This record gives sequence, structure tokens and C-alpha cells, in this order.
Amino acid sequence: MENERLSWRQIQERYPHRNVGLVDIESGRNCDDVKSAVVACTDETTPYGELVDMAFRGKIVLMYTTMDEDELVGVLG
Repeated sequence: MENERLSWRQIQERYPHRNVGLVDIESGRNCDDVKSAVVACTDETTPYGELVDMAFRGKIVLMYTTMDEDELVGVLG
């Protein structure tokens, strides 16, 4: 990974439909809202079980980049 800070929108666009391991997270208005973060790893580069283990040990926050249902409406018709 590039260790580049990205907005959540940029992460979703760069890593669509992927499990991403995030570090250096800047939260938005509430603690569940990611404003920006650095992508440390993805399920393309790291087996899912290892991602879960890393998240369990607190090394990453594991998130999935699925688009919101409202965004899918425009894509699906």
C-alpha cells in the first residue's frame, strides 16, 4: 500500500467491494464514521483470516467498502 491518506470516498473508489485494513483513522462526527484513513492492507494482498486476526489484535480497523444502497440505485437502474 502507498501509505497515502485518503477520504472514505476515495478508499471506496480505489478499493471497490473489498475488505480494507485501515490505520491512522480520522473519525467524522461519530466514532463509526471514517473521515479519512491510510489503507494498510486489503483482501487482495492479505488473506481474510489474517486481516481478522490483525483487527482482533488492534493493528488495523477492518472495514468493507460496499457502496450504500442509495448509490446502487443509480448503478442498477
